[in-house]
Amino acid sequence: MKPAAAASILEAHGRTPASTGPRLSGRPVRVRDGFAERHVVPADAAFDLKLALEELFTNMVKYHPEGAEAILVRLEHEVSSVRATLQDFDVDSWDVTRAAALDVNAPIEARQPGGMGLHLVRMVTDEFRYEYRERSSTITVTKRLAP
Repeated sequence: MKPAAAASILEAHGRTPASTGPRLSGRPVRVRDGFAERHVVPADAAFDLKLALEELFTNMVKYHPEGAEAILVRLEHEVSSVRATLQDFDVDSWDVTRAAALDVNAPIEARQPGGMGLHLVRMVTDEFRYEYRERSSTITVTKRLAP
């Protein structure tokens, strides 16, 4: 497997209507799936990245229904990592990296609904960052690749 010598970037825009349920659909899915194949991302890392993208995109649509019509999805492949950035426009700030950690050891009946998606994102990525500027919410996750 030959790693990338320099960053490769793909961008896509998309947002599903709230009435159809949040999910990556149309062009963002094709770009995401094709990206892992074109850039020789190992299957386990590609799976983790897809899971993180699905969860983060779902949260952006579900919790920011007032956002602009498109969420920017940007993927970058470098020699030792893959980075995914999701940017939502015209939204209020909510730092997902500060959301309370899910207590997976608590009995089901004692747990509050929600939080499993962010728990999974934290588990399958190596870096998880949030930035908010000028009504634009940006979430970046990085998955390091084995040498």
